[in-house]
Amino acid sequence: MAPLQPIKWYGYQHTNGTLHVKRYVGHFGPSDMLEVKASPFCVDVFGPFTAQNQHRAKLELKKLVERKEKSE
Repeated sequence: MAPLQPIKWYGYQHTNGTLHVKRYVGHFGPSDMLEVKASPFCVDVFGPFTAQNQHRAKLELKKLVERKEKSE
């Protein structure tokens, strides 16, 4: 069996503090990210980045958010 290919994801932090990941798919990825960035309910957007599955994507997003918070 061939190894799974990483999937592209992007993620964002909601104003209530929750983290959300979405698949970064084809030509919709960039426009989806722009829509999220424009939302008044979004604190910050990260990505695209790769992960094997949604669980790992959420872990990666958590690392990215923590890294940004440490640098501020």
